[in-house]
Amino acid sequence: NSLKKKQKDIRNKIAQQQRERNRLNEEIERIIEAEIAAQQKQEEKASKGEPESKTGSTPIPTYKQNATDRKLTGSFESNKGRLPVPITGPYLVTSHYGVNYVEGMKNVKYNNQGIDIRGQQNSLARAIFDGTVSFIFEHPQIKGSYIVMIRHGQYISAYFNLTALKVKAGDKVKTNEPLGRINPDASGNYTMPFQLRKDTNSLDPELWIAL
Repeated sequence: NSLKKKQKDIRNKIAQQQRERNRLNEEIERIIEAEIAAQQKQEEKASKGEPESKTGSTPIPTYKQNATDRKLTGSFESNKGRLPVPITGPYLVTSHYGVNYVEGMKNVKYNNQGIDIRGQQNSLARAIFDGTVSFIFEHPQIKGSYIVMIRHGQYISAYFNLTALKVKAGDKVKTNEPLGRINPDASGNYTMPFQLRKDTNSLDPELWIAL
């Protein structure tokens, strides 16, 4: 009975974590879609000879596919499998891309659209490639825990669970530049979920990073 109760508690905890992952993924996709829509709107205005709008609320940072960005995208792609690990110091990948099964638990699984990397105390997140910080937002359930999104041409890297940020939206960053400190989670582990996307499509980071 004790083991059955423990398994039920673990199932409930994992289900809650999955709901949180899903909400964050939906927010990231909303941000990216808004970027794309805003850029398309600007391109339509430019094609009609209309001036850019100067009124309204602060615009969402938009991505412009110019010659420099196309070159950067190619460079990013050419480094597939050689990009640096997005965390400083010793690390351990604790969750892989896609469906993960919980060891010792029958049919207990969760879906991860990135990977989880555990570091040590004072570990820092670092940019995997040159790019621009396109968006930063606070975790809706964890005060003081931030998600930093960096655009590398068509590609976007997202770094979760950060505190003491060293960058702000709009900053240009270089490969291996520190972004912030990894926040300890509820278990006291310094774990950073990390995602890689091509626009809204999620990619397996382990195919791109030299882990």
